[in-house]
Amino acid sequence: MSKNKYFVVVRGTKPGLYTSSQLALKQTSGVKGSKLFAFKTSEEAEACMIEHQLTKREKQPKAVVKPKPIAKVKNSQPTAPVGWYVDGAYFPMSGQGYYGVVTTTVKDYGVVPPHYLALQSYGAELYACKRAIELAFANDVSEVQLYSDNTSVIYFIKNQCVKPVYQEAEQEMKYFFDIMNQFITIEIEHITIAPATAMHKKAHLLCQHGRLFLQV
Repeated sequence: MSKNKYFVVVRGTKPGLYTSSQLALKQTSGVKGSKLFAFKTSEEAEACMIEHQLTKREKQPKAVVKPKPIAKVKNSQPTAPVGWYVDGAYFPMSGQGYYGVVTTTVKDYGVVPPHYLALQSYGAELYACKRAIELAFANDVSEVQLYSDNTSVIYFIKNQCVKPVYQEAEQEMKYFFDIMNQFITIEIEHITIAPATAMHKKAHLLCQHGRLFLQV
């Protein structure tokens, strides 16, 4: 785990200096072209602020009770990887996409942003992985084991999100991946065994649930 204690949001909802990694990440989550830097010392962070002409430290928002809070992962062995089963679905007739994320204690689903849908099913699955990593980080999980059935996504993440030419969503995922790798270990595998396929089916059903009940 990283010992970085200072976080500078250069581009996000509220740019500024933060001492909480979760609050800093919250400012960049879902923000197109977001930029976040992590530092071990306040001097480095202040230098970054000056470099990017951020002269004021943003007032850090107070904790807000959400109507649908993310359940904490109860893990008796914090260092053991937690299985996160993801699925993304793209519906060409409507041009919409939805994602589903499932663990033994956490379920999440929602709408895939348009710039990810430019990559159709691959983009929807990629965004599902991004959401799983965000949820794992929010639940203080130190090692994340993703399970997917999309070979293109698996190859991209196994390759540390590195490729010669990026589409917009891939570039965003690469930047996000590099940031999160400072805090958690991320692995991904193809779904091959029966228990995993059952969990993945739940993620797939969440995609269908989103298609039926979410307004886009």
